[in-house]
Amino acid sequence: MQEEKLPLSVSTPAEIAQLTGVSPVRLICSRTDDTLAAALWRFPRSSRPLVIEDVPQNILACQWAGSPVKTKVSHGLRVRKQVKVGAVTFVPGDDRSEWSWDGPSEMFAVYFGAQTIRSFAEEHFDAQPVPRIADFFAIEDPWLLGYFHMLVSEYELLFAGDSETDSLLLDHTRHLLVRHLVRWHSDAKGKRLAALDGQTRVSPLPSAVVRRILDFVDANLTGEISLRTLADLAAMSVEHFLRSFKAATGQTPHRYVVEQRLHKAAAMLSSGRWPISAVCAACGFKSPKHFSQKFRSTFGIPPSIYRKQHCNAVPAFDPVDERPHREIGSA
Repeated sequence: MQEEKLPLSVSTPAEIAQLTGVSPVRLICSRTDDTLAAALWRFPRSSRPLVIEDVPQNILACQWAGSPVKTKVSHGLRVRKQVKVGAVTFVPGDDRSEWSWDGPSEMFAVYFGAQTIRSFAEEHFDAQPVPRIADFFAIEDPWLLGYFHMLVSEYELLFAGDSETDSLLLDHTRHLLVRHLVRWHSDAKGKRLAALDGQTRVSPLPSAVVRRILDFVDANLTGEISLRTLADLAAMSVEHFLRSFKAATGQTPHRYVVEQRLHKAAAMLSSGRWPISAVCAACGFKSPKHFSQKFRSTFGIPPSIYRKQHCNAVPAFDPVDERPHREIGSA
């Protein structure tokens, strides 16, 4: 694998594919973070143990379908469990473990490098050591299960052939995920956890900063908008920016950007001057299929029908203010 010089984000899934002879059903990689990826796997019954040893990334996996009995062997200990749908498992990349299972198993996994945790620690803790996430096997964690459901709902085309991703969402979920893992599943203790908990209380962004962020988003809807860029505009850490932005606007940066892209798309469709493919590109969507799916989920109809119904009509929304416009002379 190292000879092929694969990007870090896909190196661990590629290694697992080579060891098992099974390719992921879908692989998602961030466009701006080369340490983060997600994959859906459908494994048949294992014919031999899968040995995970010193892989480039940590693995967080959720049992998505099937309920096989899985066996883990690590540090001389052998553990067997019937893994129910929704159970989550964490495998540190720098450890060694052997895995086998007695029937079909569908897994949704997220991969992130050690640098992700190191960067989080440098941002939130003053001194070494970097917190270590403890490995866990088929546990119940409602927050992590909700996290996986959120990813799948946001990437509703994950299983329909569209592998393009929104890097803002991946950046956002990465920080939320690492915070949860460090807070509840690491060896961080005492003052460190108190400091982390204390950081959850933040003030909303000042109105002038909010306007600066919204203006930047409006001017850059065609291209990539990373969470790091938005945080830099606010002169804040990513974590602080996430909470302050939501406190000020009531929504996450990712949700806001998606909504503005859809509002711009609706306005362009209403004018009737651009083909749908041009609207898709101008509004920052990665593919017509992705655009159509997002548009339909918001407006209830596909872009083509919306254009026919609203051509030359004034859109009933503002690209910044979501409140409906009042028609002149209306009550």
